[in-house]
Amino acid sequence: MPVLPDGTKLQPLQYPTLFRRLLGSVLNIFRGEQLRLRDGGVEVVDDLISEFICYAYNEKPFRNHLWTRETKPRRWWESLAKDSNASLLSVCDFTQLVTLHT
Repeated sequence: MPVLPDGTKLQPLQYPTLFRRLLGSVLNIFRGEQLRLRDGGVEVVDDLISEFICYAYNEKPFRNHLWTRETKPRRWWESLAKDSNASLLSVCDFTQLVTLHT
């Protein structure tokens, strides 16, 4: 995600096409998880989008979690589930998301 010259983030209308597609996929995966778990509703969507934007900009808490050669993607995401700033995004199975867009 590009950072604007003044250090601010992009506004929704400025999001790159790939980011919009990924965000749409994240929302679909999350909706599926909500249905599967019968938990949550539309009231958390804004928080999920905020978490995804932080992930895209590599902000806390995502940049604070160590990623080494031995790190497994699913375990990394599961470790974020305990963080209130990543708990919604962490329930999405990102191994599916990567598969959708490769």
